[in-house]
Amino acid sequence: MKMPRVINRECQGSSARFELRVPAELHWFKGHFPGHPVLPGVVQVGWVHQLAAEVFPDLAPFKGLRGVKFHQLIEPDSQLLLLIERGPGRLDWRYLRTDGESQPCSEGRMCLREAE
Repeated sequence: MKMPRVINRECQGSSARFELRVPAELHWFKGHFPGHPVLPGVVQVGWVHQLAAEVFPDLAPFKGLRGVKFHQLIEPDSQLLLLIERGPGRLDWRYLRTDGESQPCSEGRMCLREAE
C-alpha cells in the first residue's frame, strides 16, 4: 500500500504519534472523486495498521472495525497528525488536520485477532 510521507514519529509505551504529509501524487486520489480528489476511508484504516506495525512489531492481524467516524475529507497535500493508542486486542486511532486548525478527520477502533 502506498504510504504517506512520515515527517516525524514518536512512540511511548502504548501510544504512537505520526506527523504525516499526504502527497497529491498518491494513486489513491485518481478517480476518487473526479474533480475533487479525497483519500478513501479504507486507505486511512490500512495506514493505521501499517504504521502501528512499524512501532509495535508484535501487532496482531486486523479483525474488524468499531465506532469509525469520518468527520472531514482528507485532500491531496494535507498535513495530518495520526494518534494511535494500543490496548488489549485493539488500536484506537484519530487523524487530525494540522494545516491550519487542528480538526478531526477520522477516528475509530481497530479490533485485532488475539493469539491462538
